Amino acid sequence: MINAIILEYDLTAANILKAKLFEALSAKLRVLNLFDNVDAAVKFIKTRSVDLVFINVSLKNESGFNFFKFLKSPFSFQVVFLAENKELVLDSLVYRPLDFLIKPISNIHILNIYKRFNNNYHHYNLTSTNSKIVFPYDHGFKVEHSNNIIFCQANGNSTKMVRLNNPDIFISKTLKWITNSLNEPTFFRIHKSFFININYVTFFNKTDNTVQLINGEILPISVRKVKEFYFRLSN
Repeated sequence: MINAIILEYDLTAANILKAKLFEALSAKLRVLNLFDNVDAAVKFIKTRSVDLVFINVSLKNESGFNFFKFLKSPFSFQVVFLAENKELVLDSLVYRPLDFLIKPISNIHILNIYKRFNNNYHHYNLTSTNSKIVFPYDHGFKVEHSNNIIFCQANGNSTKMVRLNNPDIFISKTLKWITNSLNEPTFFRIHKSFFININYVTFFNKTDNTVQLINGEILPISVRKVKEFYFRLSN
């Protein structure tokens, strides 16, 4: 059972969200309490075990981000920010949120949060230094360690693998096969043609949605992937 609280300036809106959470996740999540100010929420979370916090970034007389000023990092809970628009998405990244949702919140949003809470979030925070991928190559099989891979690029029914301090190689497997085989937190598919190692990102250009990698390569990010990429990059 996930224990959650809601910090929202409008308690009517908080109760609506609570009802939606109950409707979608009645046996999996329970809302312990509702708060309309940071002070009360902080006092509560210091005495109770809370797994998930929903926070409106704009409260009545203060910023929802103030909630974190009174708590020691690393935090023992995950957070979902709520807002009427996406202006503060970038400001929220420093707190490594599970998600940033624009109102109104739908049941699909709620189910995605639950899925990410149970699967993706913990997965993203795992560290893996010895993971590898094994694939057919020449007359046998080649082993490539994940930390040697900068990115992979689709090339029809094959894939170009761009490696760190080594020549590029072509693999007789699709990019989809690569992404399924190399399913670990440091890799992210930013585009239908590109699967990158986030550890080798050196710059993200939010103006034209491109990312620069350690080898100087600049690649596009699909519009539908930008939001998730924000969160992956900040974790």
